[in-house]
Amino acid sequence: MSSKITRTRLIRIFAAVLLFAALALGTGCLCAFRDRNPGYKVDLAIPPKPAATNTLRAGFARVKISPDLAHSKRPIYLAGFRQNRKATAIHDDLWAIACVLDDGRTRLGIVALDAIGFFPDDVISARKRLAQDS
Repeated sequence: MSSKITRTRLIRIFAAVLLFAALALGTGCLCAFRDRNPGYKVDLAIPPKPAATNTLRAGFARVKISPDLAHSKRPIYLAGFRQNRKATAIHDDLWAIACVLDDGRTRLGIVALDAIGFFPDDVISARKRLAQDS
């Protein structure tokens, strides 16, 4: 009789642990995928306007985005390999390279960054700033 009680008790404990793990996973997913920018949306629709001309304009630019290592109070940490690894020198510069295409009706900009960790929140922040500037 005691082995039957122990077995039933183990099943209940296992079920409780499994339920707790499912709730923790669900809470983690809700937190990770929540809307960090409520009300933000991207409108990709191109309004139907006749093109002013049959020309395609293109522009290219690049800017150096290497961090300034001169400030020892604000160190730059390197990604990968091990924790707490501070940059001491710059081997190769980091760049932001942009291409903008404009056909008189639609303008498209593409930017490539030499960066690790440019997250969706950063993209949304940049898009909002661009919308204000144009």
